[in-house]
Amino acid sequence: MKKIKEPAKIWLQNYLPDLKSLLEENIIVTLVSGYFHPIAHSGHIAMINAAAALGDVLVVAVNGPMATKRKYKYEMIPTRERMANIAEFRNVDHVLLWDCDDMASLLEQLRPTIFARGGDININTMKKVEIDICEKLGIFIHYGVGGNSKLASNSTFIGRAKAYSEMHENLDKLSEI
Repeated sequence: MKKIKEPAKIWLQNYLPDLKSLLEENIIVTLVSGYFHPIAHSGHIAMINAAAALGDVLVVAVNGPMATKRKYKYEMIPTRERMANIAEFRNVDHVLLWDCDDMASLLEQLRPTIFARGGDININTMKKVEIDICEKLGIFIHYGVGGNSKLASNSTFIGRAKAYSEMHENLDKLSEI
């Protein structure tokens, strides 16, 4: 009978020291981050799978509710649900709630070997504070992880849903005339 992988361990932000203490020295720790809001799409899946191949342990930081609301103005899927979804990926070892707008302080505290960035992030689009902390600590930034295979971004999905909703509202108004 095939053994089913247990979900990844889920960590809240204030337990970062406990997570760090579990990570052994001389292993390659890869960190990826994202909102994964409202869903983890094909680009996220490709990024997570490719990032897992870069090291021994994969930590996925999921942006929390406050950061998500600052970026998207709302949180369609609750953070705990997004984290539980990511924890089910077979290549993910740890999922960490990170409720900040950038990963600089996480990079400084966790000190991964590699910070893997998805296909749409490059040196020109990555936050300077993150680049600076990686350079300072010798963390290798791997750009384009997973390629640029996503069919559409979550922003595109959200835009389509809004347009669909507006179209139906307009049709309802027309039917009232």
